[in-house]
Amino acid sequence: TLDVDFLALIPADNYTKLRGANDVDDSGPLVAADDFALQTAGNLSGKTPLLVPSGNWSGTGDSDDFSIDASQLNRMAGVDSALNNGRYARCGSGVLAGSIVRVDFNIGTDFPSAGRYGVIARYVDTNNWLMAVYLDTSTMALIKRVSGTETTLATATGDFFGNKRTIVLSVDAAGNAVVHEGPSGGPLSLRIALTDAALATSGTLDDGGYGIYDATTASSVNHRSYHDFSVKSLSSAIANPAI
Repeated sequence: TLDVDFLALIPADNYTKLRGANDVDDSGPLVAADDFALQTAGNLSGKTPLLVPSGNWSGTGDSDDFSIDASQLNRMAGVDSALNNGRYARCGSGVLAGSIVRVDFNIGTDFPSAGRYGVIARYVDTNNWLMAVYLDTSTMALIKRVSGTETTLATATGDFFGNKRTIVLSVDAAGNAVVHEGPSGGPLSLRIALTDAALATSGTLDDGGYGIYDATTASSVNHRSYHDFSVKSLSSAIANPAI
């Protein structure tokens, strides 16, 4: 039998969180991190992250690099040739299967549409990766690319406008992937949750590197700012990934 003591209507956003993997698992060890505050000014590529198992920041894709300015990470470029040919910033040379990749991103009045701004995981090269990105102030997406073929796994809509936001991509060895998002320093909401065979053990994207991604095909844009990048190893499989 089931006893119900209280029943109330709740917003759909909270309902999906109750059904899904509503909390970010922060219990795993910190693997890599950079708040960019101690980095010297200049291009990001070649700089050593604050914490990293091996290697430095490296960049591929479009030649316009991220840069350090005023203790934050910026990218000024516009008119990338394609949304999947922006700038990939990989943090070190480490490889993870189960990971939590997080970054803060400023979404202000000058936020450019026609873009992708967020984090990458399972990065092998520019033709093979998984990314969770903002597309504009009201849409975000989880996208994979395998052998050059791109697939949008899911999108989510919401009001993402307003200063600094946090985007978190978690993915485990069973192929479960969840994306959380919210105001920096505030509660994060579950936006996307799914399972994909390519992300599971022995799948095409069963492990890889991690980092930050930025792309826009707009011709008139202001800089985009990123803060407080971190990567943790998942301490356990993602529970109940289906929304």
